[in-house]
Amino acid sequence: MRGYRKNGMFTAIAKTRAAGGHTPARRLPAGAALAVALAAAMALAGCGGAAGGVETGGEDGRQDAGQGATGYAYAAEDLDSAWDEQASTSIRLEGAAASVDGEGALYSDGAVTIGSAGSYVISGSLDDGQIVVDAGKGDIVRLVLKGASVYNADGPALYAKQSAKMVLTLADGTENTFEDGAAYNLAPGEDEPDAAIFADDSLSINGSGALRVKGNYMDGIRAKDILAVTGGDIAVEAVSDGLHGRDGVAMLDGDIVIKAGNDGIKSNNDEEGAKGFVALDGGSCGIEAENDGVQANGSLVVLGGAFSVQAGDDAFHADGALRVEGGEIDVAGCYEGLEGATVDIYGGSIRVKADDDAINAAGGSDESDGPGGAGGDSFDPGGGYYVRVAGGFIDALGGRDGIDSNGDIYIEGGDLRLSAQSMGMEGAIDLDGRLVITGGRLVAAGSVATPSSDSTQASLLVSHASAREEGSVIELRDEAGATVLEYVSRMGYSASAFSSPDMAEGGSYSLFIDGEMVAELALSGTATAVSDDGGPYAPAGGRGGPGGFARPEGGTRPGGGLGPGGGPGTSSPGGISAPEGGERRAAAPPQTQ
Repeated sequence: MRGYRKNGMFTAIAKTRAAGGHTPARRLPAGAALAVALAAAMALAGCGGAAGGVETGGEDGRQDAGQGATGYAYAAEDLDSAWDEQASTSIRLEGAAASVDGEGALYSDGAVTIGSAGSYVISGSLDDGQIVVDAGKGDIVRLVLKGASVYNADGPALYAKQSAKMVLTLADGTENTFEDGAAYNLAPGEDEPDAAIFADDSLSINGSGALRVKGNYMDGIRAKDILAVTGGDIAVEAVSDGLHGRDGVAMLDGDIVIKAGNDGIKSNNDEEGAKGFVALDGGSCGIEAENDGVQANGSLVVLGGAFSVQAGDDAFHADGALRVEGGEIDVAGCYEGLEGATVDIYGGSIRVKADDDAINAAGGSDESDGPGGAGGDSFDPGGGYYVRVAGGFIDALGGRDGIDSNGDIYIEGGDLRLSAQSMGMEGAIDLDGRLVITGGRLVAAGSVATPSSDSTQASLLVSHASAREEGSVIELRDEAGATVLEYVSRMGYSASAFSSPDMAEGGSYSLFIDGEMVAELALSGTATAVSDDGGPYAPAGGRGGPGGFARPEGGTRPGGGLGPGGGPGTSSPGGISAPEGGERRAAAPPQTQ
């Protein structure tokens, strides 16, 4: 394939095949069977289109917590990777030409054009040409990629101009490559298509084979409606966005690696209610992005899967609601970790290293060249912002704050380990509203805002007479000598904080640092704040940020990477209301969905 080099990232992520050159059959994660049943039921009822649909559990397509469903209603064709080769049209790419055996497709002047619904098996290489899908508006077109390689110097290698949906099925044991050139031959005034694989409608990817995509012009893979991935070994390298579905991006399964000059995964429809969503239901994905790792102009939900991210701006960003109910999130470096107008964490494992805030509700006040942080995030200043932690495990290192909210913070459950600054306005927990603790286990190296009077679980805030070092072991023991909470700090600190169901008002506790007892502390109320030398609580400041990943100097969200000068961020949707129809600034904890 001309211009395609199988090296760098693609070589690094190559998978070891099973004996005989084939990958074993992929098992769909929990929830997939339910998704098939839902899709079939909707199809029979006449309420599900060919492109699938968003679940009706909430306005943004999310299921309510605890229902065990996927975040997106995958259609049957999204999940079904079987095909009948005898009943399919065969397309053989032959370097400078191609041959077609069957109905529905033709080759002419460097392009294979597919004009009707059906299944098409594609193999071979096209040195400088294009595969075009131009079918009926209601047609579902399945392309079975069986060792196909296409390079197009002046446009998309694969271009779906019209169909209800294009389904790419990656044949087991095969590798398929698509690459575009750095300059497109577009009509005057046009800026699309703009991806190596581009669909004007919906696009679905399934199967167990491999797909390698290189977007030298802009995006790697882009759909103007919904982009769904339910299988495959996929690597994308792009000048701009890696995976881009304007109306939505849904991932149920697959092994994906993305290297992007702008956002790794993006959905940016901010004009139509529930659209602009990202639903991460399973699979694994490694992202290296110069801007956001995952960007949703609407909602972002993580129900399962494993995600490793390094980003120049936010690792996970939603202009609307961000919700984590399961899966594993590992952020090695970013400006801010998880950011949304509201952030709900019900489960999963989250590890974050951030230059600014590890977890942030609202944003828009970061000090940078842009109006809202490294990437210039945009939020409604009147929104009902909050962070709620009701479950899961969180290990967060924030260069400024561990958890920050422009509204309230509710800790109702989960296991939180936080390291951040010790300076009051910047700390392990910082907020503009109330901190309400009613459950969970919290230990922090860094200052924590005083819990509000409606907290029901005991907490202890401690300032240290002398600054403590990164890597020191913080341990709180009860009167019997049993360890209540223990944590190894990830940065220097002059304050620490503790809360656990095992702590009680009136109880006495011993604080140990690196195995040495430094204070005997009594809980005088639901929230107790003291110094370890017996004086009043007075955090004296931190010992600097975590180092490592550098904060970007500017950049814009749409522009394909970071650069000097900054620029405007994305626009946000209208005002964000508190859950259950509450006031914009909730006076009570949002109800668990």
